[in-house]
Amino acid sequence: GIGWNSWLMPRDNHGWILDSLVYDILDASINHGAHILNCSWHTVFDYTTLRNAIQDAFTAGSNIVASMGNKNPNDPPYTSYPAAYNDQVIAVGALLKVNNGDTLYARPDMNFGPFIDVTAPG
Repeated sequence: GIGWNSWLMPRDNHGWILDSLVYDILDASINHGAHILNCSWHTVFDYTTLRNAIQDAFTAGSNIVASMGNKNPNDPPYTSYPAAYNDQVIAVGALLKVNNGDTLYARPDMNFGPFIDVTAPG
């Protein structure tokens, strides 16, 4: 790998996107020296507590990466948080590999928005 001197600090929200729990997890990660926060979850709600947690992490110097999220293609488009906090978060969308990985397309169930920064296979 490329992160020879890196260490991981796994945190688990136990499948729940509760704004207070997310705040506590991000706050604990910052207090333990996390430089990169990977939010591989999303919510469609713009919680004030979540926004504050992201702002606090950003102010503390952490880099925040968040999933754009996947939705049911039959659902109306919606905004994905924390990826939508564009000034503080790197929003990552998913690509789909086809033709034995020779071709990449945006996943049909990936959320879209003006805040997307990069895409990656997934």
